[in-house]
Amino acid sequence: PLFRDNASDVLSDTPHLALYLAGTLALLAGIRKKSAFLLSAAAAAGCAAYLIRPEGLSVAVAVCLILGYMSLRRETRRFALPLLAGILVLAAALVTPYALSKGTLTSKKDFIRFFSELGGKSEGKLSGEVVLYWIGIFFQALWDIVKVTVKDGFRWLLLIPLFFALTAPQRPRPDSAARLVLGTLVALHVFLLFLLFFIAGYTCHRHVMVLSALSMPWVGSGILLCGAWAERKLRARNLLKGKPAPEAAGFILLGLLVVGFLPRTMRPLRLKRLPLLVAGTWLREHTDPSDPVLTNSRHILFYSNRKGTLWENPEGLPPRLKLESPPWPYIALDGRESPPGKEFLAETERKYGKKNVPGVSGGPRRIVIYERKRPPRSAPGRRKNREAEN
Repeated sequence: PLFRDNASDVLSDTPHLALYLAGTLALLAGIRKKSAFLLSAAAAAGCAAYLIRPEGLSVAVAVCLILGYMSLRRETRRFALPLLAGILVLAAALVTPYALSKGTLTSKKDFIRFFSELGGKSEGKLSGEVVLYWIGIFFQALWDIVKVTVKDGFRWLLLIPLFFALTAPQRPRPDSAARLVLGTLVALHVFLLFLLFFIAGYTCHRHVMVLSALSMPWVGSGILLCGAWAERKLRARNLLKGKPAPEAAGFILLGLLVVGFLPRTMRPLRLKRLPLLVAGTWLREHTDPSDPVLTNSRHILFYSNRKGTLWENPEGLPPRLKLESPPWPYIALDGRESPPGKEFLAETERKYGKKNVPGVSGGPRRIVIYERKRPPRSAPGRRKNREAEN
């Protein structure tokens, strides 16, 4: 459900994760085969993932760290050292243009500023109070990372096969290349999660998707181990006969996991935002393409596909709203966004009337659509007198 929910929102995590995992596989195969091409491809995939989300650079960093480690060993030095130099040049060529255009390595979280401020605060002697403060922050971060990983990354259910994969006596043992690659990537990502918590004070489900994805081979292995264990127990009690089929039992457990996820997987997503889509669609159907819209919601402006004015300031009002005939045929206000001030509402209700829109008005988001009032027509007698005067 974690990956399905994220992909359905068309967020950046899905293409980032595809490149991240492609780089991971290339790195693993490159170390096993000592292939310069695969290792270069892994670094390039990591840099491409970085262009989507900054943590993607971890794959390229892992390539450099592993090649640096291999450069220290006599039997792999001649292969690793020149390749490391070439990959550093490749990574710099792919990352530098983006970093220069942004003025920083990442615009998501300013960790460079964090380290500079931390260094400034640490110029003096560290007092016991400061040490205790950072110890407390560390354990808060640890608890938050573990909680989000267990709750969102594994949805609790996947912890069962993961536990079997890590503890069962018959578990398959990863080779040295797998331990080196996955250990390095997990360590780098956990470091980034701690850094994120130190800077921003939170961890969310999007941040643990990498850890969840990297653990899937162990989860799959654990499902087969659980199946083999269940089959042995059933055969020991004469509840199962015939040829041994641990894979069949594993598929049954996989099916049970899918059933366990169904309530979460089948629930409608973003149902609370449906009135925003309905409001935007209604505005698009009842206005000309050249008609502007005034709203306090980016979503309504997006769904209406109209150029307009986004007003998020709770104080004051747009200057053109003071005109006797404002340029916006409709004003749409979302009750869950920043509410407009009294002056804004007074001016709106004087020149606009509330429009009852099915599926929008009176809904959970408290969306109100105002329609511009038509200017009052002059009485016939007054119009004739005015014409006579002219």
